Amino acid sequence: MLKQTLAPELLGANYQKFNISANGGQRVACYNLPTPVKYALTGFLRAPILFVTPNKIEADRALENLSAYFQKVEYLPAKPDNLVFASVFSSDVLYERLAAIKAIAFDNPDVIVATAESLMGLFPNVDIYKSRAFTLNVGDEISLSALSEKLVLCGYER
Repeated sequence: MLKQTLAPELLGANYQKFNISANGGQRVACYNLPTPVKYALTGFLRAPILFVTPNKIEADRALENLSAYFQKVEYLPAKPDNLVFASVFSSDVLYERLAAIKAIAFDNPDVIVATAESLMGLFPNVDIYKSRAFTLNVGDEISLSALSEKLVLCGYER
């Protein structure tokens, strides 16, 4: 119902321009719109979409709301080495970020929800990430030095 009510063609010329520009491949940004309108407008866009929020709380809300419009929505957590995380570092945060990068590289999500902070660090090139990813199965043998080298190339620190 909301998607029909907020259809860009029903909202006036500015929204129609937004819809044409965004779906025509131009980068667009929305400011000073009510949050439900931002979600609804995003729902009209073709994937892939980067939806940037100011903080984790808003990212969680966006993740929940955009999941109503898209099948694959992925949240990219901030890097744990940013200043905000210095006092509360958890290896879980690093794992969540690496899992999100893997999903972005291999699963082609429709929408990536990220905070401004999560985009502050350099984001690895997806092709580099794909070329360095590897799988270890039960029973595989690998030397400790080879494993260490592969893990360092994937962004782990010794």
